[in-house]
Parts: sequence; C-alpha cells; structure tokens
Amino acid sequence: MSGFSDPERPSDDVLSRVFRGDATADEARLVSEWRRQSPGHEGEYQSLARILAAATELPHIVRASDPPRISEVVAARHDRLSAARSRWVGRSVWLAGAAAALILLALGVSRLVQSRDGDLAPLFGGEEFVTSSTETATVGLRDGTVVRLAPNSRLHLVERPNVREVSLAGRAYFAVARDPAHPFLIRTSAGDVSVLGTRFDLEARDEAMQLVVVEGRVAVAARGRRAEVKAGEMSRVVAGQTLPVIKVPDLGRTLSWYGRFLAFQETPLHDVAGEIERLYGVTVRIDSAIPSDDPVTAWFADRPLNEVLRVVCLTIVANCEVAGQTVRISPR
Repeated sequence: MSGFSDPERPSDDVLSRVFRGDATADEARLVSEWRRQSPGHEGEYQSLARILAAATELPHIVRASDPPRISEVVAARHDRLSAARSRWVGRSVWLAGAAAALILLALGVSRLVQSRDGDLAPLFGGEEFVTSSTETATVGLRDGTVVRLAPNSRLHLVERPNVREVSLAGRAYFAVARDPAHPFLIRTSAGDVSVLGTRFDLEARDEAMQLVVVEGRVAVAARGRRAEVKAGEMSRVVAGQTLPVIKVPDLGRTLSWYGRFLAFQETPLHDVAGEIERLYGVTVRIDSAIPSDDPVTAWFADRPLNEVLRVVCLTIVANCEVAGQTVRISPR
C-alpha cells in the first residue's frame, strides 16, 4: 500500500504525519491498527512519540544550574562509580516535561545491549542514592524505572548480570518498567518485594515494611511467607509477620508525601487522567473517540500542568485544551 514500506509497520513519514496531526484518515486508521497488533508495536510507537516530544521541548526547558542539592536532581544516570557506596554529586541541569520522557526512554534502551551469548549486561551499576532529613530525589534507572526517594532514605543498585535488583532503607515510590523476563526485586531489612512492572509506594525501616500498590500486582515475601497485593491495597510486615492485606481508603492522602510527581509505565489514559485530576485539582474529559486505555509512559517531577498535558497528548496523538478547571482531550 502506498506510504508504507512494510505491511507490518507504517513508514517513518506516515508516523511523522500522525504525530504532527497531518495524516489522512486512512493513515491514522492504519497506524492505530498497527499499534494494536502487538505490545511491541505499541512500545515502538510510544518511544517515537517521546523522542519527538523531547525534540520539541528540549531547547526551551533545559538550563544550567548551580551545584544542586539531591532534592533538585530530576533524573540521574551514571556510568559505574568507582566506589560502590557513594552519594550523587556534581553539576546538573533541570530536565522537565518532554525532556524527562526522553531521559526515561534513553535509560530504558540502555539495558537492551546484549553479549554474544545472548546474556544481558548488568542492568544496574553499583550506584547508591541517599537523601537527608529534608530532601527528596527523583532517580531514573537504566531499565526505565523511575524512583521518587523520600527524606532519610537510601537506594542501592545491585550489579549482577540479567538481574534488576535494588535495596531500600527508608521510603520510595516506584514506577517499575515492564520486563517480564527480568523481575524487579527490592530487598529490605523487613522482607522482599518482587514485581514485573507496576507502580507502588514502599517504606521499610528496621523490621517493619509497608507496601501500597497503585497499579498492577506486587508480591511480598518475609520469613518464607508470601502475599500478593493488588492495586488499591496495602500490605504490612512487622517483626517478620505479614499482616492481612487491606484496602486503602484514600490513595491520594497516603501518597501525598511525594508532592507534585507523576510517573506512568504503560499506564492507561483513564488512570493517567485520574492522577492528573487528583494532583492538579482539575477535571479531565476524554473524548469518546479516543481509546481510554491508550498507554502512556512518561514522568514529571514538580512540573506545571501545561507541560504535563503537552507530553501526554503528544504521546497519544491528541489535543489538550484547558478551560478554567476543565481539561478536554480530543482527537487531532
């Protein structure tokens, strides 16, 4: 068919026209069908959208800053540090909106490098991130996972081939990148948490641990006992004892500690809209012509509403309009 170099994949020109809103109805329909054929197609589409978003926004949103406190670090990517236990230091730049999405994409791509025998190289280096009593930090990991660290917290990245593993002392919100072949393991002094790709809040201090799941399912293990926690539920471990899983009456209040922060990992648009409503105090209306399950992968730390909407709507190829306290998402 004209305009397509491969029956399985629209050409770059066609995809570009869809992103710009210049595509014909047939082109838009064919791209939509291609996206729905497989998770791989959707993942490629989302990656291209994030790259375009970053290319559009980057010249306007990056500026140099003075040496930052760790709370000012929006995303962090290191080559391996010479010492396994060290704190983040040095100069930084502010990255926001679409640039943050580009960093997330770059981090995710880095884990795909394989050795000749097919084994993945170490997914994480031996980095460690620490916050003081008055600091929070947002850290982007090499696999695409994003972590928001609370005050008085320490996150250590374990360096082992084919393994996504970290240790946590303190509290953090995790938006874990999906990777069914490599579960994400978090070790704490109170027990372990294992996920394939989801979002959750975890606090672990001494022999106590509390897990609140925002999206997906998370497995908790302590002293040989294992429990599965679903979205909207909480699990606690105290002195080695896993308490019964309970419903969380108000997720917003429970997660209010991390401030104006959003992180999505292939999150359905209707869930994205709900979190934008909660965080920014607006009402989001999604046009019936837009699939409410369109996935969004992006994250934002302390960014204004207009930047969040710009990236989200570019990702799903839609228009976002704000009128008073109402946001309308409509087709391009």
